[in-house]
Amino acid sequence: MAVSQSDINDMYERVFACLDAEFADLPAGSGGKLAADGLRDAYEIIQGKSGEQAGFGDSSQAGSEQRAETRFNLRRYRSRLAETAGVIAKRKTGFDEHFPAPRNETDNELVAQTRAVAAKAVEMKADFMNRGLTEAYLASGTSLVDAFEATLDVKNEALSHRGAAVGSKKSAYSEADEHFDELNIYIRNHYADQPDKLHAWRNATHIEKAAKKKKDGEEETPTA
Repeated sequence: MAVSQSDINDMYERVFACLDAEFADLPAGSGGKLAADGLRDAYEIIQGKSGEQAGFGDSSQAGSEQRAETRFNLRRYRSRLAETAGVIAKRKTGFDEHFPAPRNETDNELVAQTRAVAAKAVEMKADFMNRGLTEAYLASGTSLVDAFEATLDVKNEALSHRGAAVGSKKSAYSEADEHFDELNIYIRNHYADQPDKLHAWRNATHIEKAAKKKKDGEEETPTA
């Protein structure tokens, strides 16, 4: 199984703790010291972009919820006009043809149709107002459409920013991996005659793989 980002993050946290405790003597200016510093910088970017990703994800979710609410308001507005127009059509044949109920419309169709319906409702307001609808209510269809379109912009912007954060984090992980490889080989070579330090390093950098399942359903012992 592939190693998760969470597993990698946990490993990096152990690595930094190990560096502070066991490898404070990394020679200044050495490849090992430069790699350690580079790893810390890359990991800081990872943490920052993870926060941005989560934040924009929340914004996208909020945008989706607002979108659903404003879509409901649009459909309710259209349904009320359609119902009222149906009653008017009993006296004025064909009146209801201008005010169809919102059935199986895409969001783009809902927006375009509602703008047309709202304009027609204001134009033919006398018949609607005679059935209890106010002029302000008839005209509100336009503002309802505007509110709905605004939620689309919020969601799309959040998704765009989230995608950028994900891309930046992916690049930071790649950079961190390169720094880690440099640091790992330096420590293994420079401290080859210090088994205690190497043991601490192996413990810090070890990532336990998830247990694999045998064909009969039994789990194998996790391996390094």
